Amino acid sequence: MKAYTDFKALNTLTGAAVKAEYDVKESGDEEIVTASLTNISGKVAFFISLALNDSNGERIKPVFWDDNYLSLMPGETREVSCTVPKNTLACITPRVVLSGWNIEQQSAEIK
Repeated sequence: MKAYTDFKALNTLTGAAVKAEYDVKESGDEEIVTASLTNISGKVAFFISLALNDSNGERIKPVFWDDNYLSLMPGETREVSCTVPKNTLACITPRVVLSGWNIEQQSAEIK
């Protein structure tokens, strides 16, 4: 079993670039944040993660993503959404933080 659990080769992945666009909509007592992610490089963007943080960098809770820790092939686009109770965002300016195994971390203020 140990022969198949060596992930060192992942450290050799070359860098990729992901373009992200965000949209926020209200739906009843919730806000829906949608991220449109596009791999604009010729390399696989591996293990992309999204988080919703406040202006201090603290993670906002509760947040329910419909997908996370995803990979994008070159040129691929995917939409990922999260729902947040409206009262959670009432007094803060949220930021989406996008990171991944072989991409530079990005942060964007939304609202």
